[in-house]
Amino acid sequence: MVPSDGFVFDPKRFLWLRGPMMLAIALCVGIPAAIAAWFLVPANYTATAEMRFLSDEPYVLSANKGALPYQQFVSTQTSLITGTTVLSRVLDSPEIRSIPSLAAASSPLAFLRKRIRANSRRGSEIVIVTCSMQEKDGALRVLEEVVEVYLNFVLGEQASRGMDRLAMLTQERAVRQLELEAQLTKIREMHRAMGIPLVGETPLDTGEARLYKEKYVQAQEDLAKAQRVLGESERRIASLENLVDNLSKGTPLYDFGIEERVSADIRVSALRGQVVMIQASLAGTEQTQRENLPHRQNTEKELKSLREHLASVQLEVRREVLESMRTTQTEQLGMIQNELEDAQERVNKFKQLVDEYDLSLSATTNQYVELNNLKSKAAETRTMLAQVSSSIATINVESNAPARMALAAPATASGSRPDYTNRLMVTAIALAASVGLALALGLWRELADQEVRSSLDLSRMTPLPVIAAIPHADEDSLPDSADLALLTEQAPLSALADAYRCVLARVLNPDREPGEMRSLAVVSPAPGDGKSSLTTNLGIALARARRRVLIVDLSYRRPTLESYFHSSNEEGLAEILNGKITWDQVIRSTHVDGLSVLGPGFDTGDLVGRIPSQVMVKFLEQAAAQFDHVILDTTPWLIMADARLVTPLVGSVLVVVGSGTSTLGMVRRCLRELIEVKANVVGVVFNRARSTAGGYMKKNRELYYSYSNAADVDSREAMPAVAGVGG
Repeated sequence: MVPSDGFVFDPKRFLWLRGPMMLAIALCVGIPAAIAAWFLVPANYTATAEMRFLSDEPYVLSANKGALPYQQFVSTQTSLITGTTVLSRVLDSPEIRSIPSLAAASSPLAFLRKRIRANSRRGSEIVIVTCSMQEKDGALRVLEEVVEVYLNFVLGEQASRGMDRLAMLTQERAVRQLELEAQLTKIREMHRAMGIPLVGETPLDTGEARLYKEKYVQAQEDLAKAQRVLGESERRIASLENLVDNLSKGTPLYDFGIEERVSADIRVSALRGQVVMIQASLAGTEQTQRENLPHRQNTEKELKSLREHLASVQLEVRREVLESMRTTQTEQLGMIQNELEDAQERVNKFKQLVDEYDLSLSATTNQYVELNNLKSKAAETRTMLAQVSSSIATINVESNAPARMALAAPATASGSRPDYTNRLMVTAIALAASVGLALALGLWRELADQEVRSSLDLSRMTPLPVIAAIPHADEDSLPDSADLALLTEQAPLSALADAYRCVLARVLNPDREPGEMRSLAVVSPAPGDGKSSLTTNLGIALARARRRVLIVDLSYRRPTLESYFHSSNEEGLAEILNGKITWDQVIRSTHVDGLSVLGPGFDTGDLVGRIPSQVMVKFLEQAAAQFDHVILDTTPWLIMADARLVTPLVGSVLVVVGSGTSTLGMVRRCLRELIEVKANVVGVVFNRARSTAGGYMKKNRELYYSYSNAADVDSREAMPAVAGVGG
């Protein structure tokens, strides 16, 4: 899971860290505010009266179906009781104005509007009217006046409304009566003016009109038939003309039965008989005439001549037939055109008659529609006139009906003790406001202060294990000469040294890797988190565990590891990566057996550029072969890129977070970017932890020292504490 860089609200952290402050603010502000509200808000006496509003308006004849819904009616009346109309009339009384509270008010009307309340009792027709004032008699007198003024106003208004409505209805009746008489007069005039008789709902369609329409339809059919026959005749004449043009070819003409008429001609029939006889004679005498060849040749010449004559006769007959048919078709065409003209004249004539009748019928129909509309309006006017007359009669009777509202219980001011409701309400508001102020300030403080305060902050932020919570130096009893960077050597039995050994246990026994962590980079989000102190103390703890350890200082801008062991800065990692010397020439042993240190060196101008090089990889491989553990003290993760370049080259990464140094957002970003570069983060160490109220750190420290020698414990407690420092 990748942590988010933005603000994440943690309710548990908020209550644990900001709870004491919010409680103090709530108490410091709420108690004085509640006391001030209690004494500044005066106690009032409350007078009460009950009004009854009937759910159904009393009627003598019938219920008023157009009345307002009951809830709307009650809401209107309660607004009237507490409104300006009634209260301004109440203030017209000199007795009311002489009440001390009203006399002292800068705006008596506004004062009364705050003191008068009207609320309906749930599930009943009762409305409770109350008046709260400092004077008991004044509250009672004001309420009595309010009830009296309201009843007089409502009853007078109701009576006035009835008279006004009666006058309005009387005037309406006169107007409607005149309107009805005018409508009836116009209806009679239209009946006399309309000439076409009326049957049922529509004007009567006469027999003459039906005859015109039938003749018109018949003329249209005759016109269409004549147009169709004319077209056929024209096409037949065109075909005959075409046949005449092609007659010279001598081919038979089978269209229109021409060849049948040609064959039936007597001249063609006679010639065909002669041809047949000569052909039969030639066929019967074929054998005998071979011997008399000249006679046969003469006969064949005669047959040929006869055939040519037959063909000329057939052509002449065809021409005669075509001319006859064309003449006949031309005569028929003339007759058809006459019929077409006659049909067209009849169509025009009857169409004009039908159109004239339709116009007359349309005008009559419009008059009929107008007449019907006028009758409908007259019926509506008659109905409205009847309703107005009925309403006038109802008002005359209902004017004697009882009122819809009445006084159910007169105004009373029971009890001798004042009402503390306002005091309690204002006091509760003051307490609620103080709690809201405390919550707002706590939330503001939480938004403004996002520093890591405890290991719980880290646990809630990331699934990575929090390996150890190293206490602040002030939380432990250390000698004055103790150096926090060498604490595991100078005060090995202290609680701080024991916390460093918790980190040692994870290095020697990782939960995700077989064997010990051979190469380890110590990173932190920001400067001052304490990664350099952790690096040296972890190196000393490993060396005391009979391990060969090399600690490498990559902070070439602010090197510290060599100074912790009282060594001057000499050639180091930069010279190794530049190829000027070998690694075994610059690694220096410390006064701690098994612990060696390597500084950044002098030629650090391009050190950051050579960290991801193969030379650095080779150096780490050689160092891992020579030492059991190689620990790299890196630069702050969020400030420089050195740590980003070296973490992919080592087997494990340990993150150090200092209390009050790195914020939650910085830690989230650091962890997210470590995951992005696929670094093997083994855990998080919380440095400079402080004990809190209700926490376990102080108790654990006491339990830890209880296992030590009593005299040693007494001597430690007698030594002054030293301030914590961090790399």
